[in-house]
Amino acid sequence: FGKGESISNATDGDFLFTTDIITGALTLKNSNVENGSAAIELVSDNGADAGDGYEVKSLNGNFTITSDNSTSGTYDDTHFTIAGNADPASSTTTIAGGAIVAGTGGLDISGGIVTLANDETISNATDGTIAITAATTSVSGDLSVADQASIDGTLTLATGSITDSGGAIDFVNENLSTTGTIASGTLTVTGEVRATTIAYTDGDAAITIANGGGITTSGDATITGNLTVTGNTATFGNGESISNGTNGTIAITSPTTTVSGDLTVGTSLQTATIDYTDGTNAITIASNGAVTTSGNFTVGGTISGGNVTASSLMANDIATGDDDVTITTASGNFIAITSGALAPLTLTSGAALNINPATNSAIVLDGTISVDAGVVTGATSITSGNLT
Repeated sequence: FGKGESISNATDGDFLFTTDIITGALTLKNSNVENGSAAIELVSDNGADAGDGYEVKSLNGNFTITSDNSTSGTYDDTHFTIAGNADPASSTTTIAGGAIVAGTGGLDISGGIVTLANDETISNATDGTIAITAATTSVSGDLSVADQASIDGTLTLATGSITDSGGAIDFVNENLSTTGTIASGTLTVTGEVRATTIAYTDGDAAITIANGGGITTSGDATITGNLTVTGNTATFGNGESISNGTNGTIAITSPTTTVSGDLTVGTSLQTATIDYTDGTNAITIASNGAVTTSGNFTVGGTISGGNVTASSLMANDIATGDDDVTITTASGNFIAITSGALAPLTLTSGAALNINPATNSAIVLDGTISVDAGVVTGATSITSGNLT
């Protein structure tokens, strides 16, 4: 051409367009000002089949690549679209199908946001953070997090587990809910643990928690510290219980209460009977405080009180207290004071020694001598140094 450009066919089958201008270009311009488009159609195989042709087109700021895959010669299958903008960063590129990046350079998204078909997004608006915005995010394989994963919604595991690689898993102030099993080393919970069972590492249920807060252990429970029962009652397996229903009182409800060692009572021990270890009744306590022993009662110290009633009383010494001492028996019964064989019987009085038989009864000495109202009878002889 006159300005030096050329079109040649030096190579059979090729057209070569040549220009020596640095900014030279091959321009296809549509002069129709009413939506006139500039398009190049690339047709292979003589256009024999649908899909043999592609059209590259520019119209009103939009650039498209379409094909005739549906209808041969009709380019209405849009594969690639650039919606232009005066600010290129605000333009959009739409790929109708999949995009494969085969090189090692990867896919560089400098804008920071990838928007998916249903408006879910993957963004990098904050440096160092990948944010996935979606109602549900599913990972079909393993998810490895080098530093920290922040989950604002719910993390659901269909299968598999959450495993740390030497660090820690921290849910901060969020809730952790599972219908499966939590297997952990040290598990620190600052809020609540809600579960129906807590199991050993082999899966054996150790603690069962009922609705309402009741706890049942499958085996023994060992408590190394203090046990505080705020509900007032501890109930054992066979129905016996220890309760504190009345403030200041510990009540043991059981047919039999056995103490293997010493029992120390600070103030009062309230019971109806005290039995021997074989169950034989030993001491009965009546409502008025009277104490009855079923067998002999041996006291190594002192017996003191208002009345002492016994079928037999044996002691090495009976000492007076601070009041009169009276020994009585029921009507028709007698009182016998007997010393041991060859041992004298001595009655010592601080004043007069009063022996008062009943009316019309006498004092009988040695089974023979009778003293009644000052009259002595039955004495075979009376000897005196001075008898007045």
